[in-house]
Amino acid sequence: MSGSATDVPDDVRAALPGKLLDIPRVGGPRTAHAMTRSRSAAAPHTTTQSHTTTQSHTTTRSHTTARSSTPVGARRIAPRGAPATLDTSAASDVSTAKAATDGGTQTVDTFGWDTVFAISLTDANRAIVDHRSSPAGFEFRDESWGISCRGEFGDWQITLGGDGANIWLSLPISDVRGSYPGPDAAVTFSHPAMTATVQIRLHYLPQPAPVPVDPARPGPVPHDLVPRSATEDPADPVAALVAVDWAGAEPSQAVAKYLIEGALVGWCNDHLDQFAHVFATVELNRYIDSGDFAFCKPTYLSYAYVETDSGRDGILGVLCMTGGRPPGNNAQQLTPLAIPAGTRAGFNIGEGRLLQDMILPTIPLAWSHARTSDFVPGSDGHSITLADGASVRLPDVHHNGRSYTPHLTRFTLTIVNSVIQVDAYTKVDLGLGVTGWCQSVHRYTIGLGTNAHGQQTLVYRPVGTPVEQHGTTIESMVTTIVLIVLGVLVAVILAILTEGIALLVAGLVAGLLFGVAGMTPQMIAAVNTDRAPNIDLLAFNATHPITWPNSAAFTLRTVGLHSALQLGGDPGFI
Repeated sequence: MSGSATDVPDDVRAALPGKLLDIPRVGGPRTAHAMTRSRSAAAPHTTTQSHTTTQSHTTTRSHTTARSSTPVGARRIAPRGAPATLDTSAASDVSTAKAATDGGTQTVDTFGWDTVFAISLTDANRAIVDHRSSPAGFEFRDESWGISCRGEFGDWQITLGGDGANIWLSLPISDVRGSYPGPDAAVTFSHPAMTATVQIRLHYLPQPAPVPVDPARPGPVPHDLVPRSATEDPADPVAALVAVDWAGAEPSQAVAKYLIEGALVGWCNDHLDQFAHVFATVELNRYIDSGDFAFCKPTYLSYAYVETDSGRDGILGVLCMTGGRPPGNNAQQLTPLAIPAGTRAGFNIGEGRLLQDMILPTIPLAWSHARTSDFVPGSDGHSITLADGASVRLPDVHHNGRSYTPHLTRFTLTIVNSVIQVDAYTKVDLGLGVTGWCQSVHRYTIGLGTNAHGQQTLVYRPVGTPVEQHGTTIESMVTTIVLIVLGVLVAVILAILTEGIALLVAGLVAGLLFGVAGMTPQMIAAVNTDRAPNIDLLAFNATHPITWPNSAAFTLRTVGLHSALQLGGDPGFI
């Protein structure tokens, strides 16, 4: 990495103005962009932000050595507007990533975001080339010092090395020329080709929105994800220099080297708006919708970048909150597993939406005496539990002319990778001061299936058989008759629990297929039958608010539960 201003030789410092020497560098004295390598260290939101823009994050990472500035999916130096020679072998890294299995797959973490839509770095870079978004070149001139510098750009590309909010751009430059004052006359210099890597950030800019038919229900406002071209914080510059590959040898004149670096970075900080590229367009909802597929409609926007675990490719993702929920302490962070193997894009629905929007409203349908207020989100954010002090009366069980009333006293529903697991504990009064208990574990999973019309739909199935233990609270008073009664009751209670838990899972599937929180019994009854609706509505409503450059309709390829529900497919890139 190039040195900071404190390393500048005296003759260079005498020949050039300080603004060309004291440029922001990654890890240098004038930038807060020094980043930590750990993905888990991504910083949370630190300031209040409106729902129409993304805020500044402090995610940082330190690099002591310069990495290759060759972008994924592009050649090193390409004349502006020329067809790119894409490295498809690098692009396949996302598609062929293999996940370890544990009852299914690795966990796909959305880090608290309600939805995450991600594409590969290769597809993001291809769009920059196809749209001819890169500036033609840069030029710097300071008449008072008698210095000048200019160069021509090739196609800019995102390159490996960024993380979280920080994007590293590879800038191929050719025909660099300039001059600076010498002892007797102006000294001219030239450099045939080089590649600079700079670090930038993105932000969302609102675009004109259609006039709403109903002013009380304004429609969504398109927001473009574009390079940030202005800042008010000197410690958070628009652009910071990461490294320069001089494509051979550095300029023979030290003054020329520093002049080129300073002129380039200064130009980027003043004119990054000339990199007129839209990385994505997102429809931000001003009206907090509670209708169909509201769990997919963005009301807060952010973004993140991450490299795959192999380090051979990268992923760019749009992060959204829905339903008017604030991001809280969510990190500007993206999992390397955001795109399913074998697909070009991944849409991920966070488990919070699955638990709170789909399963929780269905609980009263599972057991008639249950109320949604009896259950609360778990403190771990990954479960639903029975509230402290609450119990749920289950249907009466009859045996030999007597009625017994079991109560659900402990309940935890957790999504563990590909499995929905329910741990339940019930008690029943057997008389004579004896209480019977039953502890059971039920496991289900969901995935793709087909209906009677041969259309793709979501289905659920049990994973194994329920595991149960039972006993009594006072063993010394247990008789053979009590044990027989308890055995009969346990079988019935287990059937009641199994039926109710299966209905909860069916409610989750129905909620995803119909897009409605709080399913009706008729909707739930359609799941796992020939009448099940196809999954097209979910795929369309999930991906429609977010448009990538060069994309068309999203073609669904895979669906899997990985804590988050993950839809994998092709956005129709051309």
